Amino acid sequence: MSRSAYDIFIEEKHKSGCLGRGECFGIPYSILVPKGWRNLWVAGRCASSDVKVHGSIRVMPSSAMMGQAAGTAAVQSMRTGKPAAALDMARLITTLRENGAYLPQENLSHTITTSQKKVT
Repeated sequence: MSRSAYDIFIEEKHKSGCLGRGECFGIPYSILVPKGWRNLWVAGRCASSDVKVHGSIRVMPSSAMMGQAAGTAAVQSMRTGKPAAALDMARLITTLRENGAYLPQENLSHTITTSQKKVT
């Protein structure tokens, strides 16, 4: 007996891209910083991602967290005079944590972790 297209869809849906109970994924700062702009941050539906990820990050809690990160980064940028892609990431993460953000990574980088060209 052959399986229906629906059965195949359900099987694929449940084995790809699903998080288990208590699991979460991170949203990299680099998706908030459009290439080629010195001081522009985007959050929520404007953030760049692929189709699978976008379905999760465009919801209100994720959008709110991205907004907090973008706002905190903008303040850091104004205080240091550095553009969005050249901020001290370790300092940004520490500030976000002090203000209640859940950022569990242990190793912190001082530079943006992407292939994005830095603007100075």
